[in-house]
Amino acid sequence: MATRFFGDAKPWVRITKRVEETKGRVVAAIAYVAKDAPDLLPLKEGDILVCDAEDASIKAGRTSAKALWKYHKRKVTIYKHRGLHAKVV
Repeated sequence: MATRFFGDAKPWVRITKRVEETKGRVVAAIAYVAKDAPDLLPLKEGDILVCDAEDASIKAGRTSAKALWKYHKRKVTIYKHRGLHAKVV
C-alpha cells in the first residue's frame, strides 16, 4: 500500500475502502478504538493493531472492549501501548 494522506472531509470512507482492498498486511496505530472501529477499519487475520488498550482507557470508555473483542475474533494481532497518541494506517 502506498503512503497517502486522506485529509478531505470524508477520510474514513476512503480509509475503509483502501483497507478492504488491501491484499497484504495492514498495520494500524490508533490511540483509542471506538465501538464502530471494526466497521470503519475492517482489519482481518494477519493485520496488526496498536492502540491504548490499558484497563484505565477501557474503563473510561476511550477504548471499546467490544471492538477489541471483534478484532480478536478476526485474528487481528493487538498490541497495547499506554498513552499512545497516533492515527496511522
